[in-house]
Amino acid sequence: MNILSVWQRAENDRLLARMKTLRREVPIASLRAPGVFSPTHQRWISGIATTEDLNLNGQVLEPKNAEFALPVPLLLDHQWDYPIGEIVEVKTTFSGMTFKARGGNTGLAHLDDAWEALKTGELTAVSVGPRGPTKRWTLEELSICDEGANPYARVEIVREVHQSPVVHLDGRKSIREIVYRDQFGACFRDMRPDRDYVDARR
Repeated sequence: MNILSVWQRAENDRLLARMKTLRREVPIASLRAPGVFSPTHQRWISGIATTEDLNLNGQVLEPKNAEFALPVPLLLDHQWDYPIGEIVEVKTTFSGMTFKARGGNTGLAHLDDAWEALKTGELTAVSVGPRGPTKRWTLEELSICDEGANPYARVEIVREVHQSPVVHLDGRKSIREIVYRDQFGACFRDMRPDRDYVDARR
């Protein structure tokens, strides 16, 4: 193999890597568009991202050894072309990893369909997008999907928070929270008495 062939192979590998990066960066950048995350109409998703259990791929992803940088992209079925939100909070222990994500509102055609599937329970499974060895791995993305490799990874709470532009005389704003799914069977009514709650679980 001559020097030119080696250079061509290295250049092709570099271009392929760049194309892969762009394929991920462009859709995720769309989440930065104004209005995608509405401050007055918030969509929130919480659940279990992974556990220390052996998954269907024969792997054990130890939660405590995960590396990540928030926000982590939230995708639909591991498809980078279909981002539906971003992970804003991750908590890890030796036995599990939980997450809290905000869902996008507008600007992408698939957002409302994905949100409706989350509300109705059509989509319940959660799957991590790991990179690297299982002992020390990087959380590149988290996906909502029909079926994940870890049967214990799931969506637990789906809710909306609506903030009215009307301000009361005492300075408070009207906040209405709608709970569509709640694995724990509680609507946090006692924790946030300042909110008007609607239990819309099906």
